[in-house]
Amino acid sequence: MRKDLSLFLLLTVSLFSCQREFDLEPGPEPPVADTTARLLPVFIDFSGEFYDSLLYDDQNRLIGEWSFDEGMVSKTVYTYIDDKPAIMESYWEFPGPLTERSVYTENPDGSVNETLTTYYSEERSYLRHHLFNERRQLVKTMWGDGRETQNLSWDDKGRPLVVSYIDNDTWFHLSGQYDDKKGMFSAVKTPFIFDLSNLMARFFFVNNPVRITETYIDGSGGTVEISEEFIYTYNEHGYPETILYKNRDGEVAMTIHYIEAR
Repeated sequence: MRKDLSLFLLLTVSLFSCQREFDLEPGPEPPVADTTARLLPVFIDFSGEFYDSLLYDDQNRLIGEWSFDEGMVSKTVYTYIDDKPAIMESYWEFPGPLTERSVYTENPDGSVNETLTTYYSEERSYLRHHLFNERRQLVKTMWGDGRETQNLSWDDKGRPLVVSYIDNDTWFHLSGQYDDKKGMFSAVKTPFIFDLSNLMARFFFVNNPVRITETYIDGSGGTVEISEEFIYTYNEHGYPETILYKNRDGEVAMTIHYIEAR
């Protein structure tokens, strides 16, 4: 997903009180509905300041993302082969030249090799290696020389408990707490999830994060803790409809629009 979303926002439950015509006190608030509907998010409004538009194929796979921010359009295209992620291409200013391209190939042991090529002042290529557990959940990523870049642990419901990643020689550790509602992308098939340090990737799970705590060791040896909070409302089918994302820098309100999955 987009690099600038390192990044993706959690929702408070929207309930409706019911009251008989002559009741003096409101009646009990009914729970949020949880139907069998399968929905795909197609448009996300970030506080009216920027937007994401998402496109799917006839197998409910994410194949394109357009981001609109202050007149600039960025685009990411996802390609699959045999129902597996094969290519991800990013255009940071669209229309414009390709800026990044990742090609994924699966090994006999189930691990995945990624060749990342960047096109900036000059073309450069890097190799990354992704390891998965028996549930096909990402557990480790390494550079081609064996240096680890991220480690992950998961709970029994398929949600990441701890995500550890390195940035500028500093290890960051993210631990999450989740609700029991349908995840925004829970009906999306075969998403590209290879970098869980970015925000949008945090929503590609069965439930939604309500709090994420990030810790790291600063230059003086002290432990720094940063919290992210997600407050949701849900639609009639139990999917997130609005998300209020809060961190130390402020807050962002998101509104999500869906279509029925095929």
